[in-house]
Amino acid sequence: MDENLSQNPYIKRTHLNTQIGIEIADLKDNQGKSDEEIADILTPKYLDTFPSVADVNWIKKTYRDFKIFFLASNQSRYQK
Repeated sequence: MDENLSQNPYIKRTHLNTQIGIEIADLKDNQGKSDEEIADILTPKYLDTFPSVADVNWIKKTYRDFKIFFLASNQSRYQK
């Protein structure tokens, strides 16, 4: 993450959560990985800063939330 983005820890955390959501969606949609495989891939990478990545239920919820959010934002973009 770009350190110049913000010094605010809440903004940094939100940015990291979005970045992880993108990575989860890519692993699941494009590479066909299971939730357990995704947790295994992301845990060594993010465990120190984002321990939730080790929880398969968190992976499922984040993927669902991420897809709902971006589906809604894409639909509103085209409904003008």
